[in-house]
Amino acid sequence: MAQTIFQYFPRGNTLEDHSWRHRHNILLRFLGLHVPALLVFGLVLHAEPAVLAGSLVVPLLCLIMGYFVHSRRPASILVTAGLTWCSVALVILTKGSIEAHFHFFIIIGFIALYQDWVPFCGTSCSRW
Repeated sequence: MAQTIFQYFPRGNTLEDHSWRHRHNILLRFLGLHVPALLVFGLVLHAEPAVLAGSLVVPLLCLIMGYFVHSRRPASILVTAGLTWCSVALVILTKGSIEAHFHFFIIIGFIALYQDWVPFCGTSCSRW
């Protein structure tokens, strides 16, 4: 039955390799810009060192791993996780400022460049 339901979902992962690689590189750079921006933002807001470190470690690791992992879906998931974590970090650094929540909606538009559903639903969907 599960197989029957899943056949109605969009497949995604339809980009040609060179198009995917180009978009992935753009998103890697976009994630790479977030790390120093979060650092500066956290320093300006006088964030506690542990909070600031937690805000930076995950996106930095996702950036590095997203660069070295060459399989499309795992690399997409890593970059998506890093960008999503940046949205969470921004909300935490601003102590829940409503304006910081809008970052997530902008990130969703960037993640859509992958034209794949898997980065949206996480690693549990990677078998599709």
